[in-house]
Amino acid sequence: MATFKKKVNVSRIVLFAAIPVVLAALVLTGFFTFRRPLARFSMDFYYPFYQAAKHVELAGARQALAMQPRQKLASAVEQLQRQNAMLAAQVQLLREMEADNERLRQELRMPRWSGYHEVYAEVILRDPATWSEQFVISKGLGDGIETGDLVLTFEFAPRGGTPSCVLAGRIIETSARTSVVATVVNPACQLSVSLAESGANGTLTGNGASSMTALVSRLPLKSKYGIGEMVLTSGFSERTPRGICVGYLTDAPVGVNRAAVVHDGGLYAEAWMKPAVSPDSIRFVVVLTGK
Repeated sequence: MATFKKKVNVSRIVLFAAIPVVLAALVLTGFFTFRRPLARFSMDFYYPFYQAAKHVELAGARQALAMQPRQKLASAVEQLQRQNAMLAAQVQLLREMEADNERLRQELRMPRWSGYHEVYAEVILRDPATWSEQFVISKGLGDGIETGDLVLTFEFAPRGGTPSCVLAGRIIETSARTSVVATVVNPACQLSVSLAESGANGTLTGNGASSMTALVSRLPLKSKYGIGEMVLTSGFSERTPRGICVGYLTDAPVGVNRAAVVHDGGLYAEAWMKPAVSPDSIRFVVVLTGK
């Protein structure tokens, strides 16, 4: 009988001990089951109170702002405008630096000419009166540049494309650290050229910034010249390698759809050429100097 009572007491103890465990398990199960619905309900329930507090905060901020003196507010607006202008200038500078880096990366793919040394330079000065006809670069006699050296630039292709190496002009003045470049449209820039399709040779002379063209004179009459024909350096001029693109034939000033007209009393023809690259857009150049 005593043994039976002991067993009953043990069973009661186990039962009483198991009840809290079961209740805790039920509570945890209910919590994880209804946690998200209860959270959403709580947010929806307290949302009007949150909005009311936010409106009160905004109204207080507006009132405090309205109480500020007008002069102080105007000064704050002016300061913000200056900061915005500074940020806009920095963004524009970063964009220009990115474009310059892309151009420099493309320039590293330029071809090589035997017997010449390449000197890389940057355009540092332009005279407003002769903006398209000449400019000053950042290299000079100290870098081996001499008067008459050929100056190249690049007609840039879209990102990832290959740039075309074209003629920018010739060196007409030098100093220890700078040089003056006469562009293709400058009358001071003269050299011998040849036409890619007809094979004819002639002499190129700039027509000036007013027309932004150059004249190719002393062309043979027997050849045919078409609008858009490429003009190349012939290699006959001093310090000038052959085959560099100078520009393309354009409409003659007289006549329609004509690239060349008879001149010099019927002995020769002459044509008008548009530069391969706009002189206004040149920022970096490569000067070909003799080794």
